[in-house]
Formats: sequence, structure tokens, C-alpha cells
Amino acid sequence: MFSGIALIRPVFERIFRYERELAESERRIAYERRLKGSFEEKEVLLRELHQRTKNCMQVICSLLDLGLAQCKYPEIAEEVREIESRIRSMSLVHERLDNSEDLSRIDLADYIMPRLSERSIPRG
Repeated sequence: MFSGIALIRPVFERIFRYERELAESERRIAYERRLKGSFEEKEVLLRELHQRTKNCMQVICSLLDLGLAQCKYPEIAEEVREIESRIRSMSLVHERLDNSEDLSRIDLADYIMPRLSERSIPRG
């Protein structure tokens, strides 16, 4: 009788070990799914933040443009244009991030080329 149990015991131990490993794998898979969902949600929120920031900067630039139309002092107008240019630069970074696949980096050429062309166009 003992020899029969002795033969079956390793089989049951192996089955129980496999069940524990399966349960652990299922817990790990469920955790990875939750983690992936959380990551995707944060990515959507980050994209929304970049979009809103860019839009706010565009509104600020528009308000500066309206103020420039009434400015009577060329020195102040030049300073306001410089401020506006800096805001547009920051806005462009947010636009590039909003349109990029990877939110952790921006292609420098994609960022610099529009800035150079914008600089070469004289502004009134």
C-alpha cells in the first residue's frame, strides 16, 4: 500500500506545482494587462496635455499680435515679437510631441527646419 502512494505522490506534487505556476502566470498576465491599460491611458492624457498647451500658446501669440497692432513704440514691438517667437518655439515642441509616435523624443531636423523657415520670413 505504501509503495502505491509513494509512486503517486510525485505525480500529485508535480500537478500541484503546475497549478501554482499556472495561477502565478495568470496573475502576472492580468497585472501586465492592467499595466498596459494604465500606460495607454497616461499616453492619451499626455497627448491631450500637449495639445492643450499648444493651443494655449497659440492664443497667447494671437493676443500678442493684437497688441502689436496698437503698439506705437518700435522697441516694445520688437521685444513683443521676440517673446512671441519664443512662445511659438515652445508651441512647436508641443506640436511635434503631439504628432510623434514616441513621446520621449523629437526629431531635431523636424523641429529646426520650420523654425528656420519662420525666421527667414520677415514680419511686419
